[in-house]
Amino acid sequence: MTSCGGNKSIYKIIFVTLFLDLVGFSIIFPIFPQIAKFYLEADGDGKLLRGIFYLIESWSGLGPENEMLNSMVLFGGVVGSVYSIMQFVFAPIWGSWSDKIGRRPILLITTFGTVISYGLWFFSDSFTLFFIARLLSGVMGGNVSTATTVIADITDENSRSKGMAFVGIAFALGFICGPALGGVLSTIELGEGLWGLPIKHPFALIALLGMVLSSINFVFLLFLFPETYVLRTKVKMNIVRRWLPFLSKVSHIRIRYINLSYFFYLLLFSGMEFTLTFLSFERFNYSPLQNAYLFIFSGVVMVVVQGGVVRRYANSIGERRLVWIGLIMVTFGLLVIALSDWVIMLYIGLLLLSAGAALVMPCLTALLSLSCDRNMQGVSIGLFRSYGAMARVLGPLFTTILYWNFGSQFTYMLGALLMIIPLYIFKRVK
Repeated sequence: MTSCGGNKSIYKIIFVTLFLDLVGFSIIFPIFPQIAKFYLEADGDGKLLRGIFYLIESWSGLGPENEMLNSMVLFGGVVGSVYSIMQFVFAPIWGSWSDKIGRRPILLITTFGTVISYGLWFFSDSFTLFFIARLLSGVMGGNVSTATTVIADITDENSRSKGMAFVGIAFALGFICGPALGGVLSTIELGEGLWGLPIKHPFALIALLGMVLSSINFVFLLFLFPETYVLRTKVKMNIVRRWLPFLSKVSHIRIRYINLSYFFYLLLFSGMEFTLTFLSFERFNYSPLQNAYLFIFSGVVMVVVQGGVVRRYANSIGERRLVWIGLIMVTFGLLVIALSDWVIMLYIGLLLLSAGAALVMPCLTALLSLSCDRNMQGVSIGLFRSYGAMARVLGPLFTTILYWNFGSQFTYMLGALLMIIPLYIFKRVK
């Protein structure tokens, strides 16, 4: 795939690592409404759950008539943001430490932590324990930025975009399989036990599968993954950069504009992505399995575009031009979804949205990586992911509040209009 022909095994291992992480991140997407409903009935007296819904109910006089549905939307926004808050804090920290001690130990630590987080979710008989499991999962989500940095380690300037497209394909396949597994497994009745293990909630099979897959991933990394980072010069990191890298000043103006355009793009995209299942439920009465089909379709489109366009033509067309095209496609995709009265319109809008995202993500990552010093790839890509994680915190919250107060059509049309912000910022990336 790159000029480094001996790195095929590394590509395969990193592919599995990224794929499993995205499966774990997205497996919960189709079942957010069911999770909210279950814990409201099973743990309605829990202080944390009551606190969240107290905040939601404090806005109850402002929303449309269907308050229960909109409370579920806001609940999903809060819970969905937990994972990303932790990534915002820890992605650059893991990245900076990978520049200091290497990629392999960081990948092993974070993957093992992911196994533990799935175990907590499996045994979570209360919303509080489920919430802690999501917190830990977000902390260990730093393996995404570290795994991406490995690709930067083993590619040169001419093959960087191809390598990042490879990362994008792993992401897309994760978004295909994660929601699909979540939707399918949510329909399976487990009863009171599974292979001698007690069943605490109807999503236990999903959590158990995630734990098994992450354990397999850990074994692969432990026995098959070699260190890819070669320290060329000693990296000096002050206490701020080491523990709070997202507070460090990014001096290179090009990197600053790339990070900001990525932040505003993902702020809008993630919010619409998160509320898509609620829109489909509201307009078309979609079940979790039907919502899973939406994510499968989106993932297939992303795989085709990244494998067929970015990998083959990024060098000839140019990463910057592909980002422009992608941002414009996402804008039109949001507009079509906003106006979708028929299922076919929903899928056309999703086609544009997914194809655009498939162009934006790998090309922006490649531009960022090519703008960084070799010895600062870990902290730079970690900081880039941190911007994205904060966007995934604010995006769902911002969008669900808009959705709750003004409805889906207004929210998606405003999202299309606001895409002018990342377009304007990216124009400054020379």
